[in-house]
Amino acid sequence: MKYYPQMAPTTPMSLAQIVKRVEKRLTVSSADVKAVLEALQFEVMEALENGNTVRLGDLCRVYIILHINFIFQKDKNSIYNRLIISACQMMKIVL
Repeated sequence: MKYYPQMAPTTPMSLAQIVKRVEKRLTVSSADVKAVLEALQFEVMEALENGNTVRLGDLCRVYIILHINFIFQKDKNSIYNRLIISACQMMKIVL
């Protein structure tokens, strides 16, 4: 099966809507479906926080791209510059 990108509808489906739809297809309760989806959400977020890319089969690949623009001040020891450098070190970004 192939998937093609297209514009997303303006109103996203809620977790409750997805749970109801999945429940209709399977022989499990809505509570079980919700528990699995919430666990999946937690694990995806945990993996992203650890810097991993997450692949969900043919459904999607989830990853974080970080774009940062810095303007350093002339004084190399200014508080602003030290805060930027400190934040980059915490996020393991090489300047």
